[in-house]
Parts: sequence; structure tokens; C-alpha cells
Amino acid sequence: MASIRLAVVVGVLVLVCAISLGDGLRMSNGPKKCCFEFAVQQLPRGRILEYTKTSTRCSNQGVLFRTIAGRQVCANPSDSWVQNYMKHFDRKNMKKQNL
Repeated sequence: MASIRLAVVVGVLVLVCAISLGDGLRMSNGPKKCCFEFAVQQLPRGRILEYTKTSTRCSNQGVLFRTIAGRQVCANPSDSWVQNYMKHFDRKNMKKQNL
């Protein structure tokens, strides 16, 4: 009787581990950061350190601005101010690379 209980417990543990491993692998292959809401107002450019684009695997394409306070703010890449900020930081990075 005890060996049957032990077999059932081991079987359940193996099943739980297999499910957990599958979820972990699925999560590790997904995008790191996606935007589901965008900033409503324009951010002050002087408060932004850098930007990154979200993964193409995200349902919404977005731009992540990192502020001097360490926050990450999602913005809509089709907004004109977002495009201008991206150009500004691209030019700034090009100057650094050419030094």
C-alpha cells in the first residue's frame, strides 16, 4: 500500500515539474517587454536617457523610453514627437560613435 502511495506522489511531482518546465521555457522565448498602453502626453526630452523598440513579437509595436528616474515609459511609434525623439537619440549616438 505504501509503495502505491509513493508511486502516485512521485508521478504527481514529475507531472508538476514537467508542466513548470514547459511554462518556463515558453516564457524565456517570448519578448522581454511589450507595450499595452502608450503615454498620453509628450514626455520632456531632457528627462529621457535612451529608447528601445519593442520586439516584433509583441502585439503592439512600441517605443520604450528610459527616463533619468529609471522609469520605462511606452510611447506610440507613430506619434510625431516619438519619431522626433528617436531621431534625436539616433543622431546623438552617431556622434558618440564617430568620436
